[in-house]
Amino acid sequence: MFRTIKGIEMRLTKDDKGWGFPGQIVTHDYDKLKVWAQTEPVPEQVALDIFVKYLAKNLKRNTINQSHSSYGLKHKVEELSKEIQKHDPDYQYEYIGNEDFIIAMLQHGFDIRSTGGLSPNYYFNIKTIDSHKMWKELMVKEYLDERQRTRTTN
Repeated sequence: MFRTIKGIEMRLTKDDKGWGFPGQIVTHDYDKLKVWAQTEPVPEQVALDIFVKYLAKNLKRNTINQSHSSYGLKHKVEELSKEIQKHDPDYQYEYIGNEDFIIAMLQHGFDIRSTGGLSPNYYFNIKTIDSHKMWKELMVKEYLDERQRTRTTN
């Protein structure tokens, strides 16, 4: 079952709260997605913000990379969230939705391409993250440094 929200076709999905919308993004109209991403708020998610900013600064490339889909990358954000939690007892683990990841990537200027068919997943113009050794450690350090700066300015 599908529904259109703000011109974006969404698939009815089930989560821990039951069936509902919005669910998976299933449109492959890049222009609609780009416009939607600029107006759609992404819930504040520390790990997602750090991850996407890191990709934008260090791993952006000119061509689409089919090594990592949005679904696989959102799991990397969740890995980062778990790693941050090990270093900061006040930090709460964050679940990252695939659509939140896609929106965040579009908001940071990444290009996307559908993985094909009715799949809700996308590829992006990023380098292969696994080739960038220590990505998790560098992002955790960024989080801890930012947290320290915030504490000293308050």
